[in-house]
Amino acid sequence: MAMNESSLMAVSMPTGLDAEAARVLRRVRRAVALGTLALALALTACVVAGWSAVTSRRAFDRRALETSGVVERVCGCTGAVVGFTTNAGQVVETRVGLHGTGGLHPGDQLLIAYDPADTTRAQVPGRRGRPYSGALVAGLYALAWGVPLLAVGLRIRKRTAGAAALASIPGAAGMPMRIVTWTQSGRQASTAASLYPDVDEPLPAGSPPVGVVTLLPRSTARRIPPWSGVEVLGSVTPGATVTIRHDGHTFLASSPVRSGDWESRRRRPRPVGTVAGAGLPLPAAGGGRMGVVTATRHVVGRVAARDPKAARRLTAALVAMTVPIPLFALAAVTLAVFGQANVIPLVALPLGLVMVAGAAAIQVIARHTANRPVE
Repeated sequence: MAMNESSLMAVSMPTGLDAEAARVLRRVRRAVALGTLALALALTACVVAGWSAVTSRRAFDRRALETSGVVERVCGCTGAVVGFTTNAGQVVETRVGLHGTGGLHPGDQLLIAYDPADTTRAQVPGRRGRPYSGALVAGLYALAWGVPLLAVGLRIRKRTAGAAALASIPGAAGMPMRIVTWTQSGRQASTAASLYPDVDEPLPAGSPPVGVVTLLPRSTARRIPPWSGVEVLGSVTPGATVTIRHDGHTFLASSPVRSGDWESRRRRPRPVGTVAGAGLPLPAAGGGRMGVVTATRHVVGRVAARDPKAARRLTAALVAMTVPIPLFALAAVTLAVFGQANVIPLVALPLGLVMVAGAAAIQVIARHTANRPVE
């Protein structure tokens, strides 16, 4: 029993890690915990909003009075302005939300339910839709974004915890190997490492590695010189978990070990005459025009090469372009559900201008940094 408790303690509070690797492990765990909490809070808010809408609808139905009204004008596909006369003789003209306006024209008669305490609060019983539809859409949106991200985070947490457990074994001896780190084409934020046999002479370009793994912390792993000697803890077989030590640093695997063929499918071919796994060159870019995708890859490549000036310029442009997109999608769906579809173009226009400005900024940054040496 004592042996099992010590083993569990080693996994939950790993020792033998340097400060940077331990900090990465804590950040992964914290990110998964915060992501789980955020998803739970979002779903709870959707449930509360849906329940509130249902109870509000029931309260309205209990005190509402019904009368006949006339459609004055149709407002898009989710609303109309109606006029009616209350039981007290008051003439009211107000806007009502409708669940679809197909076949509805000015002058048509509708059954109107209104609140005697506030006659401007009116509904059309046959065209109201479900009261919880907005909360349901928001909940599905949260699940569509949150569940895949949370699943990825849980896999990374499990993998890094296993790698930390390998590093925490007292007196563990690793296998000497050679390493070359590189970045995937189109995924410059992650750092992959190709592992080769421990031989003095570098293998020629195109030689498949023994295995490929993604490492954390990324920035430190990216600075490992090509064909450096490392110590690998764990089995270098597809699907296994490993930990790599180099120059006093411990690197945790955030992915399983992949076969050597995985590298050839995700990495650009190296020039003939270079060593196996030589660093991925930056995309060629001159001073002329270039597409947005090419320009973005070029600038991100320079950021990956630790160009602080380009990184500072790029951050604002990318944030301005990407952050409003999911917010606009959620706002558009919400506006449509709650009968404000005519507001969607007003929201889309500034978003389009921001994206065009961001794309132009990326192209300008790429042209200005194409031939400037990395600082």
